[in-house]
Amino acid sequence: MAASFIKKSDGNYYLRLTDNTTSVKFAAVANAGNTYTFSVNGSVVVSKPDGNSSTFYSSSATPVPSGGSLDNGFFPGSETNYTYSGSGTRDYLLSFTSSGPGTQFYLGGASLTWGGYAYPGSGYISNPVAVGVKTPLSIRNTGTLTHIFDNDTNTNTLFNGTGATFVNQNPNAPDGVPCDSNNFNYSQKYYTVYWNTAFPNSNYTLNITILDNQSASGDHDGFINLCSIANKTTSSFDIQFYASNVNAISYVRSFSASASYESSWSNAGNIFIKNGGSWKEVQTAWIKRNGSWAKVFQNYGNSSWINMLENLDDAIDFGVQVIANN
Repeated sequence: MAASFIKKSDGNYYLRLTDNTTSVKFAAVANAGNTYTFSVNGSVVVSKPDGNSSTFYSSSATPVPSGGSLDNGFFPGSETNYTYSGSGTRDYLLSFTSSGPGTQFYLGGASLTWGGYAYPGSGYISNPVAVGVKTPLSIRNTGTLTHIFDNDTNTNTLFNGTGATFVNQNPNAPDGVPCDSNNFNYSQKYYTVYWNTAFPNSNYTLNITILDNQSASGDHDGFINLCSIANKTTSSFDIQFYASNVNAISYVRSFSASASYESSWSNAGNIFIKNGGSWKEVQTAWIKRNGSWAKVFQNYGNSSWINMLENLDDAIDFGVQVIANN
């Protein structure tokens, strides 16, 4: 079971659930005289409606802030079980409201411009370290399609795909529609290709080879070219061809698609030490760099905690922790 908060390359923050985790609850801490709401997929799950600036925390918060008061009622929605159905990796968009100016989300792996402190813990984060682990990953997918199409009946006479799953879309679409390589025409004939093995992201290298450049109907022998590729995801993509002699979108007699992904290092976001024969996670460590020992702190870029901090603030403000129930 696993639940964490992440920041994606789109600049947004998400709750990420993996494996079979479907039930979570949220703990909270606060040390700010502002009010907040914290939402998952547009629904408020935890709030702080009280403007009291003393330090409070809910019962599942770990670690407990020094000098704080336990009060679940101070954070409506905290310690409540929430259900998010499904399995595998699922990401849910986060949002918040705050009565304080300049509030923004913060994960410990990000740079603080207004101070140096953030919950969890009271560690100074001006010198964060992103710990990497070497996890070689190599994925390659290759698929080939041979397609014979009857234009009179709009049916496939032969449709033989290997190495991937191919679907010919819109077989009844009219002929003669021109190709626009900048605008994929989803109302016309095209293929969707589904990879046998999903990639970790959509940044894989994709190569298309036309093996027989006549149309699937055989009407335009030697003139079929690639028009456009769209909707490239971790597990599929859409592709459209056209006959260059008449500039018309068309199926193709045969083509192959291959894609590869290589990765050597991934950011663990954690620091571990082996103590008494067992690996244990630590929040801080000393690393010798250029002859000098420097104290570094765990990168909370993939964390169970997310914080909402205001400008020029170095306090806890409002933090939410996600806890997987299953």
